[in-house]
Amino acid sequence: MTAYVASLAMYDGGELSAANDALWEAVARRLIDYGLDGVPARLDRALSPSDAWEDERLIFGQTCGYPFAARLSERLRLVGTPDYDVPGCARGQHRSFVIVHARSRLRGLRELRGSRAAINDRESMSGRHLLGDAIAALEEPPGFFASVVTSGSHARSVAMVAGGAADVAAVDCVSYHHLTRSHPEAVAETRIIARTRPTPCLPFVIATACGEVTASLVARALREAVLDPRTEDARRVLGLARILSVRQAAYERSLIVAARADATFRRAARGAPHALAR
Repeated sequence: MTAYVASLAMYDGGELSAANDALWEAVARRLIDYGLDGVPARLDRALSPSDAWEDERLIFGQTCGYPFAARLSERLRLVGTPDYDVPGCARGQHRSFVIVHARSRLRGLRELRGSRAAINDRESMSGRHLLGDAIAALEEPPGFFASVVTSGSHARSVAMVAGGAADVAAVDCVSYHHLTRSHPEAVAETRIIARTRPTPCLPFVIATACGEVTASLVARALREAVLDPRTEDARRVLGLARILSVRQAAYERSLIVAARADATFRRAARGAPHALAR
């Protein structure tokens, strides 16, 4: 019997943890009712997101859209796309908010030339690629950013902008919504100056090694759990309205966005000092 693992680390911590636990319990209960063995009783919070994505026992998880398309599409199978009911989201898509300090004189993207940018992760669709794509659309000369630093998380990017350690960051709208509750003081010190193009929300996935039948059961259990009145409080906290069926090809378009972003940051590296510190 396979002992599966489940992980929902992308939006977790604080009040989100209890909500994720309730969502998983509703999914797990249905999987057990369907006759599936080895369903974990709890989410595994010892696994890092990247370790979870590489684990062949992953029965339920969530990943960033870019690594899913770029290197995980054979390892992970899509079981549903969340549709979040928060500002910036619509019909299973989300976007990033480009933020500066609340008292900054910067008012638009072009004014960010020569600024210090914070990205949460070099693979992040929302924290890096959508920001670089937005700058690429301006067709500015090389060397746009004076420096780029990797913060490690959206929360730390917000903190860096709020504290003056960075001039600009891009934060996905779902994370920004959650941070208004978990880190209200830091968010209050920031201001949104632009919104990026929309991309599909972070996909719910299962390891391909778990098999097609199990994947179908997880997709069914997830849809039913999100319709269950007993998960209403959890869904409200998560901002989760429904589960949509989105084609995997929709995520593959993120590769084009990432390529445009790479060009932006390469130009930054040639034209000005470029610091990437994890």
